[in-house]
Amino acid sequence: MYSFSIQGEKMLSNSVLEGLRQEILSGFIPPGAVLLQSQIAKRFDVSRIPVRDALAILAVEKLVVTTPNNGARVVQLSIEELTEIYDLRITLETLCIAEAVGQASSTQMEDITYHLQLSNIEANRSGWAKSDWNFHKALYAPANKPHHVRIIHELRQLCHIHIKQYGDLCENTDHWLDQHGQIVKAFEGRDRETCCALIETHIRDARDLLIRAATDNDLA
Repeated sequence: MYSFSIQGEKMLSNSVLEGLRQEILSGFIPPGAVLLQSQIAKRFDVSRIPVRDALAILAVEKLVVTTPNNGARVVQLSIEELTEIYDLRITLETLCIAEAVGQASSTQMEDITYHLQLSNIEANRSGWAKSDWNFHKALYAPANKPHHVRIIHELRQLCHIHIKQYGDLCENTDHWLDQHGQIVKAFEGRDRETCCALIETHIRDARDLLIRAATDNDLA
């Protein structure tokens, strides 16, 4: 009975965690939104315990900020902080692609091609962000730097929840897919310098669009 209770609580916590994470990443809960345990518990029809556990994990993932006596809220970054995040991404992602070029096995190359094709199929659909990440993750896998990739994923999620506030940024998929194709072509040709330059341009283009939208929104 005791083990069943523990297992049941774990399942509830996981359900609340997945639900909240998806709501944050989809933009349903926007950056800066206050997350009240009582309201979340009522919405998910659970006690506060799984809600508290879920918020603690989301805080570790950097999607939620918790402060003593003030509860939790979805992380909200300033333009300066977003710029810094993109600078970090450029540093880490160009490093990973540089070390991955020429190291991919035939299986890893098949994985890259598969995720490139899947991201093309998923373009303009709700699941495209996940396909986009799986493509980049496949590109960086031959570098064998799991800690770098974990940090990149966290940084990309921070960017994504802010991008979702500006729907038009998510619609420019033809541009991103064209860049994906160029990156894979250079990767297959073992052209490290071009790969690094393309990845940097890819990230800078995304950064510039977001910063411009955020700046215009602040001035509106």
